Parts: sequence; structure tokens; C-alpha cells
Amino acid sequence: MHDASNYHTIARLQLNQCNMDTIVIKNLKTQTLVGVYPEERKALRPIRIDLSMDHDQQKSGQSDCLEDTLDYYQISIFIDQFARKSKYKLLEALAHHLLEALHAKFAISACRLRIYKPECVPFVDEIYIEQHYPPTKIKIQESAHEQAQPFEKSYC
Repeated sequence: MHDASNYHTIARLQLNQCNMDTIVIKNLKTQTLVGVYPEERKALRPIRIDLSMDHDQQKSGQSDCLEDTLDYYQISIFIDQFARKSKYKLLEALAHHLLEALHAKFAISACRLRIYKPECVPFVDEIYIEQHYPPTKIKIQESAHEQAQPFEKSYC
């Protein structure tokens, strides 16, 4: 049986093999209209965004030219404007469409996005979702022994 910890371990190993440089926008504060309940749809709500972008920094490190890197200032402005104009019900939809737009406008080849929604549940500090572009799908290969075992339902 494979659990989530195996998935995350394999994902980390595969990502670390890339040796790609990273540009990070952390704790971008903006507002958006997001939520499924009527009280959530009345006004913009605060959200926070973290974006980690894979980007080879060899050329920009040598040239010292903005044209050779990802302009995190322009990307931050774009994220803020995108969030303020959006009207998605789910954080997942906001993240998906934002990632697609970032890829299209800035040619970001790979990134990880987290969107935090603070105080949306009275007894929880914040909720966040995380998505990757391109979406990561890792299939864990089972051994011949595991494949031969009959499937058993397990209830908690």
C-alpha cells in the first residue's frame, strides 16, 4: 500500500534532480472574491500568495539584464490584478487559472503556487491550497508481489 508520504518523498526526489534555480514571491497580500457561501460573495476577501518559479539564472547572473530573467515585480503586479478581478468560487479554480495565465504571459516553465485564505473557518487560522504547473502526476510502480495481492477494502 502506498501512502501520501511515499508520494511526497518521490516528488521531492524528482524535483531535486532537476537542479533548477528558483525565484520566490512570498507572502503577496491581495484581495479577491472567492467562496461558495453567500456571505463570502459580498465583498473582496484578503488572501496571501506564495509563488516559487523554476528559472535558470545562469544567463541573467552573467548579463545582469532584466530581460534575461523573470521580472518578479511585473509578475507580482499581474498576480494582484488577476486576483482582484477574479470571481471564482473555489481556491482551486483561482489557482488553476492563475497558473495558466502566468505561464501564458511570462513563459514560466514550472512553478508552485500556494493561496492562503485566512480566517475563513472560525476556529482555523487559515486554509491554503497548493498547485503546480505543469501539474505533477507521479505513478508509483507496484512490485509484482503487490500486484498479485487481492484488493481488500479498509475502513477507518
